[in-house]
Amino acid sequence: MTEETLAGLELDLDASDLGSPEESGSDIEKVKAEYEDRIKGLQRLVSERDKKIAEREARERQLELAALPEDERISRIQQEYESRLRETQVELELLKLEGQYGSAMPAYRKLIAMDNVEDQLKFLATLAAGAQESSTEPAERPGTVDRNNPRLGADTVITRDGVRMDEAIANRVLGAASKSRRFPW
Repeated sequence: MTEETLAGLELDLDASDLGSPEESGSDIEKVKAEYEDRIKGLQRLVSERDKKIAEREARERQLELAALPEDERISRIQQEYESRLRETQVELELLKLEGQYGSAMPAYRKLIAMDNVEDQLKFLATLAAGAQESSTEPAERPGTVDRNNPRLGADTVITRDGVRMDEAIANRVLGAASKSRRFPW
């Protein structure tokens, strides 16, 4: 665009039209609050729907049981309670074992949640392949240490000057500290 065409286009913008940074920040907060309210509303609707579904299923179950003879009704109720008891016992056992095998429990829960054996075997194959890859990674060989700059051990201390603290330096530091009034040992 040339200056002539720019001169013909006059923009009547005032700095007050843009708003201050504080106002734009409050606008963002308003939008966030509005979306949070919407999400809460959606969560409430989903919760109410789930509650209605559970109530309908309970009524259907009651109607089914009411249509059955007494002994069959008692037998079916007993089976349901035994099934719930087994599920609760399994969950309790898993919770107890989670303390011992915490890192493996997510994979185990995923495995037992799978519907068919083929999916379980695929999952186990991927786990085994991952474990095999990690075990086939070459371990550090002792010959790869740079003899001019060896790696530091867990008990190696470096002084402020960047010098590795050896036994002589440690004895001097401890000797000076033991003579101090602050450290009476």
